[in-house]
Amino acid sequence: MSIETIGWAKQQKCGDPATKSVLLELANWTRPDGVCDFRSVSAIVEVTEVSKRTVQRALKKLETPVDEGGLGLIRRFARRRDDGSQAPNRIELVGYIYRGDTVTPPRDTVTPQGDNLAPSPCHSGTGPRATVAPLNYTEELDKNITPPTPRSGGRRVSAPIADDWTVPEIGTLPPAIRPLADQWPDGAYAAEGAAFHQHWRGSGRRQVDWAARWAARVQERHGEVMRQAARGVAFTAPTAADPGKAAAVGMGHPCAEKRHEDDRSAALHTALADVLGETTWARWFSHSALIIGDDTLTVVAPSAFSQATIEAQHMAAVNKAAAALGWHFETVQCRMSGGKGKR
Repeated sequence: MSIETIGWAKQQKCGDPATKSVLLELANWTRPDGVCDFRSVSAIVEVTEVSKRTVQRALKKLETPVDEGGLGLIRRFARRRDDGSQAPNRIELVGYIYRGDTVTPPRDTVTPQGDNLAPSPCHSGTGPRATVAPLNYTEELDKNITPPTPRSGGRRVSAPIADDWTVPEIGTLPPAIRPLADQWPDGAYAAEGAAFHQHWRGSGRRQVDWAARWAARVQERHGEVMRQAARGVAFTAPTAADPGKAAAVGMGHPCAEKRHEDDRSAALHTALADVLGETTWARWFSHSALIIGDDTLTVVAPSAFSQATIEAQHMAAVNKAAAALGWHFETVQCRMSGGKGKR
């Protein structure tokens, strides 16, 4: 621990308390010369009491140069001993000046010269001598830190959701979200993923990190999914017709009201498939019933999940399909099988 390094860290502007806490923890373990052996992410988490992901982001922010949008306050070095084994990484406080140092050579001399690595200025004189080399993210020498997000002009890149986006494996979700998805009934995770993909493809909106957006969606939908499961709602996951392509399957089991469909219902189903495309029609309407009265059209969905999706995303397509057939209804409504309708 060094009072000088902690005093230096306190003077730095980090922009948020989590990053400042991580910098102070590093400074607390730094020698007066401004260099310390790297502390593991888990050790920093234990002291700062923030999440592992937050510590990783803070370290990346502290290390990323200012001209690339970071703070440039630390520099990490990978170290190897004379016998070739990897020694613990070291961290240097960038901009910190040890005014009492009369022994350690200037830090700019601790850089590789061709194939020869300069000796570490902090070698204690016992054990194998270690050498240092600047750590490059592209080499991923330290797996504790997530590689930086691709940038464009110094800014994170946003993009629309890919046409072939697939729902991430539950095991890849953040630790705080994974237990929620583990509680979902069979088929719910894939069904929610299909609805998520359909919604964002239709909206055309862009995100920087679709995996993070999906994790947030799992958290948002958890309560409703569990309530539907308690009511006995069945979730049917789409299956793969071929690698990378979702099969056209309906969500849930066909509703009992399909027995009341007639030739007009069949014509409307065909028109809906033209408007939405076969895959979307099959997913949301193949198991739904289209009940046509004198001036009323009722879409009967097999589950509350399907009903909510149809009402939110596809009622305009239902009206468009009816108009394509030259039909006009005074009332167009959607309800769940056995439930009351919503206009």
